[in-house]
Amino acid sequence: MFNYSSYGGEAAPWSQYSDYIKKVVINSGVTSIGTDAFYESWGVETVDLPDTLMVIESNAFEYCSNLISVNFPQCSYIGKYAFKSCSNLTSANFPQCSYIGMSAFEGCNSLITISFPVCNYIEYNAFYHCSNLTTVNFPVCRVIKSWAFDGCCNLTSISFPECSYIGNSAFWLCSNLQMGF
Repeated sequence: MFNYSSYGGEAAPWSQYSDYIKKVVINSGVTSIGTDAFYESWGVETVDLPDTLMVIESNAFEYCSNLISVNFPQCSYIGKYAFKSCSNLTSANFPQCSYIGMSAFEGCNSLITISFPVCNYIEYNAFYHCSNLTTVNFPVCRVIKSWAFDGCCNLTSISFPECSYIGNSAFWLCSNLQMGF
């Protein structure tokens, strides 16, 4: 998929209908979702992604405030701000994801549980102020950068048995947290 621009460049061809699109279905064979592809598509509630998808670029679903859930059959890269401010997103399940970009899920206030069997790198502010997030499961996670979970005030449980680096204040303001290593 092409990269688009919501800031004065070429917008996605469907952007003029973004308020009316309820479901996004990405067909098998597609390997990436471009930058700003569904930026501010307020009507989107569900997204079906194919097994062939490997990359979700920056801002791809940013401000899709009615998006409820996304299942990622396979995805190795989630760009910065990819799901920022998807305030109704309640679940995100990733069988495989190597990289989660800066502020990728920032402000996803309804997100409760996330699961990543393998995630090598979580960037700054990746889950910043996901205030209803309670459980995070990372059986393998190599790097968690600073402020990755800052402001996740309801986070009670996180498990990452294999982790080689945790940045400063990665769990800042997570007052209910009990960590398992």
